[in-house]
Amino acid sequence: MLSPDEILAEAPEKDAETVPAPATPPGQEDPVSADYVRRTVAGVLGDLDKLEALAPGDLTERGDGWDSGCFAAACQLARAANSGTDYTIEQAEKDFKNRCPTDDGFGPGRVAHKWSDALETVGDDPLHPQNPSADEDFGPYMSGKPKNARPRSWCAVDLSCYLDGSYTPPRPTLLRRTDDVCLLYPGLTHSIHGEPESGKSFLVQYEAARLIMEGQFVLYVDFESDAGSLAERLTLLGATRRAIEQYFTYVRPETNPSQGEDANDFAAMLNKRYALAVIDGVSESMAVMGTAGTDPNSDAIDWATRLPRRIADVTGAAVVQIDHVTKNSETRGRWAIGGQAKLSALTGAAYMVEVREPLGRGRRGALTLWVAKDRPGFVRGHSGARRPDGVQQAAEVVVDSTGEHVEFTVSPPTLASVGDEALEKMKVRIAEFLNEAPGASLNKIRECVDGNNSRKGHALNSLVADGYVQRDHRGQATLHTLVRPYAPELQVHDLGVGE
Repeated sequence: MLSPDEILAEAPEKDAETVPAPATPPGQEDPVSADYVRRTVAGVLGDLDKLEALAPGDLTERGDGWDSGCFAAACQLARAANSGTDYTIEQAEKDFKNRCPTDDGFGPGRVAHKWSDALETVGDDPLHPQNPSADEDFGPYMSGKPKNARPRSWCAVDLSCYLDGSYTPPRPTLLRRTDDVCLLYPGLTHSIHGEPESGKSFLVQYEAARLIMEGQFVLYVDFESDAGSLAERLTLLGATRRAIEQYFTYVRPETNPSQGEDANDFAAMLNKRYALAVIDGVSESMAVMGTAGTDPNSDAIDWATRLPRRIADVTGAAVVQIDHVTKNSETRGRWAIGGQAKLSALTGAAYMVEVREPLGRGRRGALTLWVAKDRPGFVRGHSGARRPDGVQQAAEVVVDSTGEHVEFTVSPPTLASVGDEALEKMKVRIAEFLNEAPGASLNKIRECVDGNNSRKGHALNSLVADGYVQRDHRGQATLHTLVRPYAPELQVHDLGVGE
């Protein structure tokens, strides 16, 4: 494969070999020359070399870290291959996979996945030169040496990369409900807050265990618990020793990582791609990070910039902050303890956890997850009705600790009201059917129980959340068993709203 300098050396001063193209339809751009494509490819490969040399935690002048920079390069190579010259998509793929930086957590498999994502994003889109004679137009980055600090923030932002059809808004991909709706956004910051022993940390640890068992990296910055307790929980959640040792990074900070060995350790921590990053104990973290302590809102913004946003921007992780709420449920509102800026500083979503049935060893607990903020907006559209305080029911969570391992079931909200007779009738029908056919799948229930399939799904999820039906996973199958009789006339309904 040619180096960027060799490609530039081979490029003729004038593109004499380009075959005349058909007339460009009105409103469309002129075809891109072969010379321009060659110089673009050389610029992109040079950018990949710069990313290889990027120091841990550093960003390019455009604000890209290793992860987002490699994706931008892949997209630009794909566009070059779509531009009607002899540079093919096969060559573009080969160039990207040979030059894309890798490390222990970002190997050939994830490089291939990033290339596939770029192809899906770009589609048939070709290059869109702003100025075909300007060198700075050849690569996906602004020219210049990567900087240790964040990019300048008061200069005008170039929006062309968001207007050329390549930009897609962030979508949630983690903490998946049983209906395949996800609740956490990669690369953005989130909050999960609730009262003590509400299961807020346990919920995120469940997702961490699931991810490391899939071979994805997780960072856990712990200001509240200890290594032994966390290791035990991951094991109870089904994570193996090999998965924990290979894919789980655990940090227990006690000092501000501003200088010396702590600064080096902090930079090394950020020099990896994580699917999920957890900051457990926000108030304790703010104290360790050394916020001024004079104004809660200013402290919240300063801390959010220095820690959770930094982790999200550099590593691409979905960052989750575990936080507490005030004791008074009547006055706490929809945010965690402290300044309102804790909520406004989030770039992803915020969730409140309420306990419906207590959690504990040997118990079957139940939680309700309420979405209090959803900046990108892809969660609220799949949530329940909006309460007067602005929150919506995002999920019902069952935590079954009665077996050898702890089982989590994250289900969509029950969208019916307390007085929905149709839903109650459906729950009775399903309970009666499961009494006669234990271990039935969802498809079997839909086939054998009369009524609307959507209502069957809501009714079944409600029965699971309330502890009447147990949901077991055996291979690819999901089976349902009635564990106690459902007698609606004896039940006091609770939709998780604070009393």
